[in-house]
Amino acid sequence: MDNCCYGSTGSQPTCTGLGTDLAALARAAGVRSVRKTEGPEELAEALQGQGVVVAMVQAGNASVPIISLRPQEILERFMRCARPAAQY
Repeated sequence: MDNCCYGSTGSQPTCTGLGTDLAALARAAGVRSVRKTEGPEELAEALQGQGVVVAMVQAGNASVPIISLRPQEILERFMRCARPAAQY
């Protein structure tokens, strides 16, 4: 699901908002079945198959506070959770 912005940190544009094509990247990486959808009907049909689905959605957020964690804290938390269980 791609809304072309980082909504939780102030709606700055993502690479896709600046022109990067995720479907083209998936094809370049060797994915045979790639679909880009822009509506609920297209999405429902694309989800019946296999491969990568790039679902374009409208930007918009619920009225929630901006994340209070610094980027380094987010990275550290992610790295802790991504380690194999044997490393805990």
